[in-house]
Amino acid sequence: MSNQSVASAVPACKEPAVSSMQQLEICLRQDIMKNSAGPETFFSLGLICKASHRPEEAAQCFAEAIRLQPDYPEAYNSLGLT
Repeated sequence: MSNQSVASAVPACKEPAVSSMQQLEICLRQDIMKNSAGPETFFSLGLICKASHRPEEAAQCFAEAIRLQPDYPEAYNSLGLT
């Protein structure tokens, strides 16, 4: 998934300045800290963590996305592949 695809899934990260994975991760974590994160935010963060070779953190993010939205097949799939 490209940075732009992940960013478009999270409204708070639609700013044009978000261009790198690191910047996008910061934006997603800020969204989480504001307690305004939905399952898409955790799923997107999980994808970034997985791409950054942090599988344990990715698995935690996918699990949180599933907890927030139990019918999230992409999160289940990504968790299973992590």
